[in-house]
Amino acid sequence: MTVVVNDAVLTPFLRSTTGPVGQDLALRAFNVAEQARINASGPIIGVRSHDLLSGINAKIDANADGLFAIVNTPAIHRGFNYPAYHDLNGRPWLTHALRDGFRRGRTG
Repeated sequence: MTVVVNDAVLTPFLRSTTGPVGQDLALRAFNVAEQARINASGPIIGVRSHDLLSGINAKIDANADGLFAIVNTPAIHRGFNYPAYHDLNGRPWLTHALRDGFRRGRTG
């Protein structure tokens, strides 16, 4: 049995930001960003800084290795860089947003 892989067909399907895999990754990344906003403004860390909440964003891109998503915030409040911020129990709040938001994916 011989299997022939048609890269011209698979590339848009697997590596395009607008293909089905890219769309699913985008949905998951935006879910993570939304969960990060919930974690930041809710009972986990209770930040009221507009800098942080408005700065949380998600971006989908591709390089030679494939698709990737970046969820971050450029917010710095009074010299404090939020991505290093931990919740009241010392847990990184973005880590929990990644775990909870990424799981939701297409199934919500």
